[in-house]
Amino acid sequence: MKKYILGGGITGLIWGFYNKEFLIISQEVGGQYNSKFSLGPRYLEVTEFSEKLLNDLKIVCEKKIIKVGYWDANEVSFINEPSEEFRVEYFKKSRGAEKFDGDITCMNSEKQELTVFDIDLKDIVESLKKKLVSRIIYNKVEKININQRSLSLEGTDKSFYYSKLISTIPMKIFLHLAGKKKELLSKAVTYVLLEDNFFDMKSFDFVYSPYTDYHRITKTKEGLVVDLLGEHSGEECKKKFDNVYKDSAILFGTQIINIDKLPKYKNVTFPGRYGAWNRKYKTEQVVKEATEYANKS
Repeated sequence: MKKYILGGGITGLIWGFYNKEFLIISQEVGGQYNSKFSLGPRYLEVTEFSEKLLNDLKIVCEKKIIKVGYWDANEVSFINEPSEEFRVEYFKKSRGAEKFDGDITCMNSEKQELTVFDIDLKDIVESLKKKLVSRIIYNKVEKININQRSLSLEGTDKSFYYSKLISTIPMKIFLHLAGKKKELLSKAVTYVLLEDNFFDMKSFDFVYSPYTDYHRITKTKEGLVVDLLGEHSGEECKKKFDNVYKDSAILFGTQIINIDKLPKYKNVTFPGRYGAWNRKYKTEQVVKEATEYANKS
């Protein structure tokens, strides 16, 4: 029996990098970082574990400060400290929820600044991909048999038996492939690329804005990117934003709604935001868990 990682996004690549006995199964490598423009804030916050990742990849880069803004469209001004109403409205707007669940990590725990590494996360993905090229199986998993500990891949009758499985694919998809019935709720998010003159960002790198059609604005090298909850067609976005519209992309199931009582299976680990179905999960935690597993092996 072999050890496999499901999913070739940054979580799966990090696990594969630190655990060389694993093979990665994925249709493509890169996940969300394959998008044609940046889908909202994409930063690697400076922590002990993110620094370890860059050191281990032999990537040298500077640190920088990211400034976070809070835009109150009702008052037509930026505010220094979000009120309880602001916090609740942002949560409801961004999650599609009817009420606030008390998530204190909402809006990055309301930080005014973040210290991050000055690097495009796509470069980290590419570096990981090059180091893992011989251990990537480009294919699609069609079925997971939990009892037999086996995987069925597209285009082959062979069963791939595992002694350990790391699933970084969305938990909803994993449960579907495993034939397990559990309702996990999520919504799509539409990212819309706009001209820089759409909104005056001042000195902020990204801005939370609950009293508008969108709920967040991010400054990127391609332009400004706004987050719209739900699935919105290109034509709909073009009509909504008129002459400042440049492009749009939809990510399905990326806004996690419920995270209660997730299943546990022997010999299966679920890391990452979507694998663990936990919106509080960050890249730094993936590095921590992947290295801890490697040290125990």
